Amino acid sequence: MAPGAVHYGPPRIAGPALLLFAAVLGVTSLGSDAPGRLLIGVAVAGALSAALWTLGGPALSADLDAVRIRRVVGRHQLPWSAVRSVQADSRRRSRAVEIATDEALFAVPAILLGRASPGEVVTALSELLTRSRSRQTTPEPGD
Repeated sequence: MAPGAVHYGPPRIAGPALLLFAAVLGVTSLGSDAPGRLLIGVAVAGALSAALWTLGGPALSADLDAVRIRRVVGRHQLPWSAVRSVQADSRRRSRAVEIATDEALFAVPAILLGRASPGEVVTALSELLTRSRSRQTTPEPGD
């Protein structure tokens, strides 16, 4: 990433740990009855999907050009010129970072930000937004 870039996501160790957990559950299902194997199978599927999510990279990243949001299905890259506001929403039980454009509101839950709080993320993103806008309005030398 470029200097000044930020990225937020679950710790990288979470993916391998969840894969190990899924393997252990799979082995324990060998000695279970049919209903037990079904329940363990559901748990294994959940652990595998969570592991793949954490191994997929940061949920939120940004630099002076754009903010990128990774979702379960697809990714969004929003140029700073399209971003209207960045704020922390702590009204709900699950706190989140909200990024608003004219067309949509993107919410990234705090659980996907790793160890950073929504307030810390908003501060960093707001600084990048300000720097990006000042860079866009400052004429280049020789213009």
